[in-house]
Amino acid sequence: MIKREFMLKALLAAGIIILSGCGTTRSALVIKDSPIKTADEERISITLRYLDEETLINKYGKKGNPFLTHYYTLQFKRIMVFEVKVQNSRQEAVELILNRMELQFGGKAVHPTNRFQLSNFWESRDDLDETKPTDRRKKERVIKDHVLPNSINAGTGGRAEGYAVFMGNLPRYGQASVYIPLFRKKIELIHNFRLRFEF
Repeated sequence: MIKREFMLKALLAAGIIILSGCGTTRSALVIKDSPIKTADEERISITLRYLDEETLINKYGKKGNPFLTHYYTLQFKRIMVFEVKVQNSRQEAVELILNRMELQFGGKAVHPTNRFQLSNFWESRDDLDETKPTDRRKKERVIKDHVLPNSINAGTGGRAEGYAVFMGNLPRYGQASVYIPLFRKKIELIHNFRLRFEF
């Protein structure tokens, strides 16, 4: 009996230590350099802007905002949002394919979450949190209006833009690289852009 009580107390103490540790290491990312990066290659200009939590809250508020990380959950998933703008000056269309993009950060490689995946993530989370229907609808609308589709074209002299949303057990510090390959007719790679951010 005493041994069992000791084990329960030890497990409880370990749980408290783990949760308190989460509180100290899980917090919003702070960018150390410019949040806006640009690159020009092959007559294509890419602008990538990291949207921090303050910016996202100012744009969409706290309630019904699908881009905010929940820090105090056992299955931690940091959400990182980048605004992508492609300006095409070529005499042909170029295509951005969402699942070909990649974020490398803290030794991990993560592909963007598409609209369907992000909606499903929040649907299950909102069921647990008993989120209000109005906030659920707002999330769906924001996702549909701003997250990049699975593929998007920038026509001749045109542009394409939207949010790339990365999710995973990602760190607080370090250098992050975002790779954005652009294609001709879905197959032929024109250029793989790499933009770096320091957190």
